Amino acid sequence: MGQDDSIDADLKVNQQFWFDYNFSKSTKENRDISTQIGYRKITPKVYDRFLGISTLNFKNTSQNKFLSLFDSFHLGAGAIYTLNNNENDNFELRLMQGVRFNITTLKLFTFNNYVRLEERIQTSFNNDWTMGYRLRYKLSTAISWKNHFWEFTEGFYFPLVVYIFFFFKRSV
Repeated sequence: MGQDDSIDADLKVNQQFWFDYNFSKSTKENRDISTQIGYRKITPKVYDRFLGISTLNFKNTSQNKFLSLFDSFHLGAGAIYTLNNNENDNFELRLMQGVRFNITTLKLFTFNNYVRLEERIQTSFNNDWTMGYRLRYKLSTAISWKNHFWEFTEGFYFPLVVYIFFFFKRSV
């Protein structure tokens, strides 16, 4: 089962625990590599997930008027192992490419946009592999009180994030 499949339509999830460790290393002035190592636990007795994903990020330095709208470009790969409690375990290799761009609409808000295409190659360890595609769109902003009470790093802020996923047909 992949994360887009329903194990049990009547399942009541009571608790989620997520732990992520994210780090990055600059390789050049306009390029860095970022890595996420994570663990997810969904209870009661749904699954435990272990993941490792690395992304090579290219900061856009183009002087072209159209290309300057894009903040950065991303290429990545990852491995995800899901230990399901009531189904077969799942292993997924994920290849991805994405683009980030920002839209400033109000002085207080900057809307950060991220569009990513993911190729997902999965197996449930029963000698079959499936391949699917997913388009991921992330819209985010942070409401902060910088320049009001405290510096932004010392003050209050409220992150707002919305993810939208579009799944494409799977193939064997």
